[in-house]
Amino acid sequence: MTIRWRMALAVALQTALLLLVVAAVLYLALQRFLVAGEERRLDSAVAMVDLRNDLERPDHDLAPLALGSEFPSGVEVRVVSGDRVLQQSAGFPDVPLDLPLGYTRIDGHQVLTREVLSEGHLALLQLATDLRGVSQPLRAYLRALLVTLPVMMLLAAVASAVTAGRLLRPLNSLERAASSIGASGDLLQPLPGTDARDELGRLADTLQRAFRRLNAMMERESAFTRAAAHDLRTPLTALQARIQGALARERDAAHYRDTLTELGHDVGRLSRLTEHLLLLARDEAAFHPAPSDLVRIAGDAVDRARLRAPTVPLDFTAHTAPLVQGDALLLTHVVDNLLENAVRHGRGAPVRVVVEAHSEGVALRVEDDGPGVDGEALGHLGERFYRADAARSGEGSGLGLAIVEHVVGLHGGRWQVDSAPGEGFRVVVVLPAAT
Repeated sequence: MTIRWRMALAVALQTALLLLVVAAVLYLALQRFLVAGEERRLDSAVAMVDLRNDLERPDHDLAPLALGSEFPSGVEVRVVSGDRVLQQSAGFPDVPLDLPLGYTRIDGHQVLTREVLSEGHLALLQLATDLRGVSQPLRAYLRALLVTLPVMMLLAAVASAVTAGRLLRPLNSLERAASSIGASGDLLQPLPGTDARDELGRLADTLQRAFRRLNAMMERESAFTRAAAHDLRTPLTALQARIQGALARERDAAHYRDTLTELGHDVGRLSRLTEHLLLLARDEAAFHPAPSDLVRIAGDAVDRARLRAPTVPLDFTAHTAPLVQGDALLLTHVVDNLLENAVRHGRGAPVRVVVEAHSEGVALRVEDDGPGVDGEALGHLGERFYRADAARSGEGSGLGLAIVEHVVGLHGGRWQVDSAPGEGFRVVVVLPAAT
């Protein structure tokens, strides 16, 4: 069943429920109104009964009680003294004599019992009326309800179906446009209704923004895949060429040793590139931050960098700083990549690493006195596979700073790069402290 007809059915059922509630309230109100009307008739009839002559002769034979022409029609009168009927009208119903004072509903009649005293004689005056004046209008009301309720449900269903069709028309247009986008693959195709200010307009605008973000992500991933394939092909090609060259003819042991050393460099580069690619492809759902000591992580990274580059002056300064809320393995990659970038592109210049408290948490600063990069390159350093001109001669994959940007973003931090030709290179990473 479509939304349109489900909406029509729901509105019809709601209308029926509402009508039943209103009808029940009106039924009770009408019943009370009719009963109150009958009670008023009995009250008004009491003053119109003249029993003086009858009460003066209590031993007379029972005879019909004569009522005046102005007496309300349908009201019957009976006079009772103890267990004896003194007088009654011809149509008085057969009800018990000992009814309580006030109003009593019995055997389909409403009976009003009052004490009367005339010329020293005490008796009970009973006035009765048939409740058909109440039941007949109520039955007529119920018959009318049985006819009008289905008609009202039908009208409500038709009206809601028409209204739902008009309201869902923009949704149908949106569905066709989304199908067209799915068939063509053009995620930048505009969606209808984005200028509307209602819920459907907000839905269309949300979908269009989501499609555009998806398109941008697909373009980035496509460029990333092409660049990764290119960078993977380079060491693989080098490996293949060296292996083929080594197998082309017999060589001495020294030559084989040199070839194996070169192969080891190519495998190491391929391994680092694969590790970086896997890190960038890591599922963010697997990110589980915990309180981590950035001072210890940076100190261990500096020790490893000193072993890899013993000729580069490396200075490490650690101030008192709080723990950071992060993943220790990912933070280790951040510091290692920053140090590798500084050592490689600083061209042997001194490198300084500082960890200190910051107003936003903890700050990590890595700087070198190398040649630096120009301002145009600074805006691209976080892009995957980007290499500044000064770095092209190195063996880097162009993923180091992209990993730094990615990991810092996962931790809710920020990073900033400052450099200029001949003025060195500095990276400042600020991470939130653990709570």
